[in-house]
Formats: sequence, structure tokens, C-alpha cells
Amino acid sequence: MPNYEKKDEWLLSQLLIFYNKIGVEPTRTGKHILDEEGDFTHSSVIVDLELTYEQLGKLIEMIENNPEFMRISSLGIKRAEGSLGRLKVTIKIHTLFLKDKKSADATK
Repeated sequence: MPNYEKKDEWLLSQLLIFYNKIGVEPTRTGKHILDEEGDFTHSSVIVDLELTYEQLGKLIEMIENNPEFMRISSLGIKRAEGSLGRLKVTIKIHTLFLKDKKSADATK
């Protein structure tokens, strides 16, 4: 589980690494959402992409098999109009962060 102060930057930087590896750019990146619960901070972002089936498979594999905890919360897929073999995809990706000791104590 990642334990970083700049949670939004960490999650987005991980996604940029994945995008570069499979050769895609997001068409839209939604607002970064942070929710705190107990000793954890839930971090998520919604991203729209246009990619191939093969690129989608590689992206899912990289997210779900990442050594740091990252998961796909939701996945919406539509065929891209006028382009065989291309998909329009909306993915919600989330991770958990441990709160630092000071933050966790302050919320109790």
C-alpha cells in the first residue's frame, strides 16, 4: 500500500507511466477524489481513454498487478464510432494510503 504525502500526484504519475508503456493518452482525466476512513485515505480518479482491445488488456493487467495497491473500481466500454477495433473506455481507478501517525491521531 502506498504511503505518500502527495496522493493525487502519485496516482496520476503511476497512470502516466502505464499510458506511456501502452502508447495512449487520456481524452479526459476527472477530478481526483480523496475520502478518509479510519487509518486510511481512499484515493480515486476517473479517466476516459480511446484505445484498442490489446491496449485495454495491457492497462488492466498493469493496474491490477501493480506491486502498490491499485484497483479498477468501475469500467465502462463502448465501441469507438467509425474506427474498427478501437474502444472508448471510462475507468475509475482507486488506491488506499495509510494516514501518517499525526493525521490519524488528529481524527480520533
